[in-house]
Amino acid sequence: MTVRLADHEAHTRSLEDKHAHAREALEHYRTSTKEQREQELRRHEHQVQELQVALRQANEALGAKNQELLVLNRDNGQWLERHGRIERELAQLRQAHEGQHSEVVALRQTATDYLALQERWKTDAKTLDTMRNELAQVQDTLARERERRESAEADALRANARLEALEPLLNQLTPAQNAVKKTRRGHAQDGGAD
Repeated sequence: MTVRLADHEAHTRSLEDKHAHAREALEHYRTSTKEQREQELRRHEHQVQELQVALRQANEALGAKNQELLVLNRDNGQWLERHGRIERELAQLRQAHEGQHSEVVALRQTATDYLALQERWKTDAKTLDTMRNELAQVQDTLARERERRESAEADALRANARLEALEPLLNQLTPAQNAVKKTRRGHAQDGGAD
């Protein structure tokens, strides 16, 4: 019994030793697990903080990008408005160009007509100069004819005046001439009879 009791006590001590070793191992496992959990927790918190920093940076970048997008949208609107205005101005310029082209064509036709009229004017001016010269010659001839006519009229008036002055003398001389003629005729007849 003593031997068995000693064996039992030895077995109990062995079990207690094993139990103590197991408890120490369990405590060591708990400590290491706890340290590992704390390390993982710290690592997780560090990762969460990094993620939060990254998220904050991403949010800030997103805000900046949103701001840039707003600016770009505003600039795009301004560019679209400017583009529309430029398109309208371009359309107006095209219309003005077409109008100016039509005016240029009309002006070219006008210039051609002007040159033709200028040539006609030169021809008409030459004709007019010729007609003026002819008119001057005709006026000179007319003036000479008028002077000649006035001279002839003056000669005719003088001749009429002389004729009127001579008619009484002629009338006085006419009976005497008739008598002389008769006398001459009688002498001639007498001479013929002889």
